[in-house]
Amino acid sequence: MFRAKYLEKIKYAYDKGQLQLPMQTDLVELIGMLKKKNWNVHSELSFRGPRQVINYLGRYATRVAITNNRIISCKNGKVTFR
Repeated sequence: MFRAKYLEKIKYAYDKGQLQLPMQTDLVELIGMLKKKNWNVHSELSFRGPRQVINYLGRYATRVAITNNRIISCKNGKVTFR
C-alpha cells in the first residue's frame, strides 16, 4: 500500500514538473525498478502530544542533512550528491 502511494506521488510530481530526474533516466523504467525492490517501511504509533513531537524533532534538528563530503557538484542552482 505504502509503495503504491509513494510511487503514485513520484509520478504526479514528475507530471507536474515538480520533480526532475538525472539526464538519461526514464521515469517508467525507474518506477519499474522501484516496484521490484523489497521495501521495508518503518512506522510507529502517532505522537501522543506536543512533548513527544518536540522530543522527536529534537533528535534531528541539530544534524546536518547532507554533509559536505557527499556533495559532488553544485552548478546552475542544482546540487548533485552521493
